[in-house]
Amino acid sequence: MRTAKTMNILMLLSQHALTGAEVYAVTVAEELIRRGHRVWIVSDTLTAATRATFVQAPVRRKSLFARARLILWLRRFVKQNRIQVIHSHSRASAWVGQLAARLCRIPHVVTVHGRQHLHISRRFIPAMGDATIAVCEVLKTHLESDLQVDSNRVELIRNPVHIEAGPVSTVSNPAHPTISLIGRLDGPKGDVAFNLLKRIIQDASIKAEINVIGGTTIPDRFQQFADRVRFIGQVPGIAEWVLKSDVVIGAGRVAVEAILLGRPVVAVGEGCALGLLTYGNLAEALATNFGDVSEGPRFEWNQIVADIEAGLTERRVEEQVANEVRREYDRERIVGRLEQLYQHVLVMKRRYEIPVLCYHRVIADSDTRRGHGIWVTASQFDAHLSYLKRAGFHPITFAQLNSVNRLDQRERYIILTFDDGYADNYEIALPLLRKHGFMAVIFPVLGHKDNAWDTARDSGQPRLPLLNREQIQEMAALGIEFGSHAMTHRPLPSLTAAEIVDEMAQSRAELKRIIGQEVDVIAYPYGEYNDKVKQAAAQSGFKYGVTTDHGPIAISDDFFAIRRIIVFPNTTTYRLARKVRGDYAFRQTARESAFSRRATPERNSK
Repeated sequence: MRTAKTMNILMLLSQHALTGAEVYAVTVAEELIRRGHRVWIVSDTLTAATRATFVQAPVRRKSLFARARLILWLRRFVKQNRIQVIHSHSRASAWVGQLAARLCRIPHVVTVHGRQHLHISRRFIPAMGDATIAVCEVLKTHLESDLQVDSNRVELIRNPVHIEAGPVSTVSNPAHPTISLIGRLDGPKGDVAFNLLKRIIQDASIKAEINVIGGTTIPDRFQQFADRVRFIGQVPGIAEWVLKSDVVIGAGRVAVEAILLGRPVVAVGEGCALGLLTYGNLAEALATNFGDVSEGPRFEWNQIVADIEAGLTERRVEEQVANEVRREYDRERIVGRLEQLYQHVLVMKRRYEIPVLCYHRVIADSDTRRGHGIWVTASQFDAHLSYLKRAGFHPITFAQLNSVNRLDQRERYIILTFDDGYADNYEIALPLLRKHGFMAVIFPVLGHKDNAWDTARDSGQPRLPLLNREQIQEMAALGIEFGSHAMTHRPLPSLTAAEIVDEMAQSRAELKRIIGQEVDVIAYPYGEYNDKVKQAAAQSGFKYGVTTDHGPIAISDDFFAIRRIIVFPNTTTYRLARKVRGDYAFRQTARESAFSRRATPERNSK
């Protein structure tokens, strides 16, 4: 996943003890830091080790005065550290995070880990952010149906889990099996743990050592189990204890980690009990976060005990279950999606994305205009570059897109591109680019020596020479980036999958031979593409694909459908200034939407 080089991200938590939300936030933070981002965690407490900057704050306090003070403090904190996104992980943190983000005019992302109470305050401050993440299917349905959160803003993204070591062999002494119950001992989870321990101990058929891992203190009611149960308390990581267990009882992240470490899991959570995990009940386990969330309580205690006995006999995890869980909870994939989401909400909030301009020909003067009308004159192009330089724009290439922070509006980045690779790009455009110290990206058609695709469609079109090998080599040596424009300029969606790959692969290989460099970007001829074309681009080794004036607004939404702004003969300097403000795509899509609404009744009448 290619992203902005550095983002400043605030993780906001409210807790008095270690929670699954904390482990989630720290797991995400560690991967974000590894990718080059800066992360702060603001919370009442923090137990898990992390490279993120931890700042203690009273987030759990419920009085309006305390929350007002915290919001004002967060406002200062966000400005001092140039925070770009607030990501909240609990109800209390989402409430203060929503107001702080609104005051600072930055986006707010909320991850929902459990069912939400329908407080009257939800009516006035929904606190669901600019984007809401549900960690399982039942929660997504709950948010959309019960809390009426717009389904377009709710996304299912599971809790990421990363296990460094692979599964090891099962516990070697079957005569002395061990059961480990892992989870909190307070609140609703504590009620479930108490009832479960009571039934396990009452069942004389289960002869195993019982460990209970979790809880900073052991509630008094659990003391009656002290002669049969070993209370380990809160530990920094559960892997060591999972690997000492023959069966693990737990939900959420506990269940996922135990599966990935090769241990049988009896899924029992705050919401329901699913029993011994198999491929047959895995879909329900995923949907309920392994029992932590459900439509209603469902606990069949006798069946749970039977499932524990079955797990002690089985002592292994089905390979299908392990593979599916590994795929669903893959840390790199999930955090990559979160990066993409952070960038999307930031772009949409600021209504700004770096402009990518699309030029074609640069001709000597308007009297020599020949061929189709996508051209600018030399004096016009010179004026464009002069304006961009005065306005403080820094032209970059696609090779640099991942090494600059495109989301930092203090740096005005822009990408200048040229389609088709006409000879005048070398003869006229290059000297002007060098005059202003600018770089650009050129997409030459290598399968023709002239614009044969135009003359084939219209015999009245003049033949216009394209860049030759020596010109391409010289321009590349001067810092111009070259990308593919396919081999013969045919509309790719009309071709077979094999033909599309052939067009792309041939062009990429030939261009690499000419310039001696990797070719990472392709411009689709005529800007036409579909899923088949994007898949072929990825298969052919490209990192980016660019269209013309359509595609997602945010570059990071789809790196194989990057929208560009076309420059026409009537693009004066004033019009160029409007095109490169950063909000051009927003205005363009708004116009298209308004036109579509006006046109719909007319189309229906026909």
